[in-house]
Amino acid sequence: MPLRHLTPRDQHLFWQYGRGADVPVHEPLVHRAVERHAIVHPHAVAAEHHGATLTYGELDRYAGALAARLVREGVRPGDHVGLFARRSIPMLVGLFAVLKAGAAYVPQDIGRTPPAQLAHVIRTARTRVILTQKEHAPRVPLPGGHRLIALDDPAPYDPGPVPLLPPHPDDGCCV
Repeated sequence: MPLRHLTPRDQHLFWQYGRGADVPVHEPLVHRAVERHAIVHPHAVAAEHHGATLTYGELDRYAGALAARLVREGVRPGDHVGLFARRSIPMLVGLFAVLKAGAAYVPQDIGRTPPAQLAHVIRTARTRVILTQKEHAPRVPLPGGHRLIALDDPAPYDPGPVPLLPPHPDDGCCV
């Protein structure tokens, strides 16, 4: 890709980015790294969106409760879960919940994706559970036997006694 439109300084930064020293990571799973950070810094802000904030402690707690709900709904490691949402804090919670359940999320911008494409994604990705926001639920072409969970409904975050199966680094994360 030609970089002539960038200033010389920006060209240098572009080439420098990502070329640092290799640093070993303590945790190869991103949701486990968030869990570790939540233990050490539970009140640190993890996300901010349109004036709303979410701490690492809240993110870990909500994602864990939603992951338990996903497991109760039959989601297992290796499964695909539709994440049909707009950018938001609930979307972030849904993403981490899917990873904690050991599944891979299938992202679609529910505000922009036509229903026919959503139906195609549901069919080809073989999802059985779809996460979305309440206001967009009517747009999801939900086939029979599929489950829709509203991310911005308090019920998905009710803790449950279901133990989560430990995800493996080779499990998929995004489809």
